[in-house]
Formats: sequence, C-alpha cells, structure tokens
Amino acid sequence: GFSEGQMKTLETWVKNFGGAFLMLGGEESFGAGGYFRTSIAGLLPVRIQREEREETPVVALLVILDRSGSMSAPAGGQTKIALANEGAALALDVLQPKDLFGLFAVDTRVQEVVPLDRISDRQSASRRIAGITAGGGGIYIYTSLAEAFPRLRDAQAKIKHVILFSDAADAEEKDSGEPGSTSVGKGGSAFDLAAAMLASRITVSVVALGTEQDKDTA
Repeated sequence: GFSEGQMKTLETWVKNFGGAFLMLGGEESFGAGGYFRTSIAGLLPVRIQREEREETPVVALLVILDRSGSMSAPAGGQTKIALANEGAALALDVLQPKDLFGLFAVDTRVQEVVPLDRISDRQSASRRIAGITAGGGGIYIYTSLAEAFPRLRDAQAKIKHVILFSDAADAEEKDSGEPGSTSVGKGGSAFDLAAAMLASRITVSVVALGTEQDKDTA
C-alpha cells in the first residue's frame, strides 16, 4: 500500500500537473484495501463505497482498547489513550447500520464499554468511547483475546474482525497464565489464540501506540 505522503504526491501529480492515474484492484482493494477517505479515493471517478449496501456482507467489529496507566503518555501530539479512542470512534463511523460493533476497555480485566451488537445510537456509543480514561494496570493481551473469541465466533456476521489498540511500551500477558494473570486458559500464547481465531474466520489487527524502540513493539 501507499503511505499518506505518497498518496498526497499522487494527488498533486494528477490535480496540479495533469498526470494520468489508473487504479486496478480486486475484492481486497479499494475500500477493503484501506483507501476509503484517502487522497487516492478523491482522485477516482467512482465512489469507493458501494451504493448497493444491502448486498454487502455483514461485518462484526470488536475493538479492544488498552486503558492501562501508561496510555496517558504523549504520542503524536496527544495522549495514547486519546489517539486510541479517536481510532475506535472512526472505526465505528465507517460501519453500515446492519453491521455489529463492540468495544472492550482492558487493563488487567475486561470492561465491556459497548456490547457487540448493531448500534442504533452512534452518538451515545461515541460518547462512551470518548469517556474511556487511562489508569489501570498493564493490558492483559491473552485475557482480552480470550474474551473476544466467543463473542465473535457466535456473532451473526460474514466478516469478523478484532482491532487491538495497545501500548507498545506496556503489553502484558502475552502468554496464558503469566504471573498475576487472571486467565484460566489451557496455556499457549496470544499468537496461538489469534491463530485459533483465524481458523474460525476471525481476523485480528494490532495498532501499537509508541515507537519502534519500545519493548513490546515486536
């Protein structure tokens, strides 16, 4: 994919210098490829979102949001928690009315801020997301994924996805049963759990807030 800077350069090439631009893609491109509301989308002579919305598959999106104390650290001109809250609200904003959305706020336990369901009142859900503050212990990765797995497995949707917003400097319990963990899983790592979720057609994306040098970036 293109970086934001590359997309801006293409936009300038087309709009200011009369350059030609052709975009080809399949099912995993265009909106699905992450080009919705980008400079590239503005160049196209077609709408990047299909108008026949009743034909698009139902999406179930569950956001796991790190609310540990370290999320109050600055990043990108804001606090990490503010960036994560904004990202979660933007994710909700692009869903269709028939899609399912839910949000967990996690430190050493899981708090269900928005239950996974169709969202009839988006403003209320956005306010609940904006009200999440940092202040707990380190985020428990395995516990949060273990909670998310059955919710999405049982959800009536064709596309099932988890977005995990985590502090790159403070991600705990990467393995089930680590000291201090409340997990009662059968062992294994968060990677094992993510692989099991993938086998059930549930995908997981991680947004790490921090720098390349942070201890938990990898």
